[in-house]
Amino acid sequence: MNCVEPEFQIRAEDQQALKLQTQPAPADTGPAIPPMLNKRVLVVDDHKLNRMVASEMLKKWGAQVHLAENGKEAVQACVTERLRHGVDGPANARNGRL
Repeated sequence: MNCVEPEFQIRAEDQQALKLQTQPAPADTGPAIPPMLNKRVLVVDDHKLNRMVASEMLKKWGAQVHLAENGKEAVQACVTERLRHGVDGPANARNGRL
């Protein structure tokens, strides 16, 4: 048996189908308007790789991503975000928005 040369012939229509299958897929450009454009997202996970994967995916969708490793960092990020927008700590506590 000759392993270099096949003992069968590929029909022309099958050969065309094989060429189509081996062509690279077109690049995924995504939707015209990213689904999470300008949305702020807090990703909380104790595993760095999970945070990185989620962050990259969300950024690709247009989100503004903030990362936290644990609950304490997540709460601190929320408080910091509130203070950045002019709402002080006591107001947050009264409104129950921490």
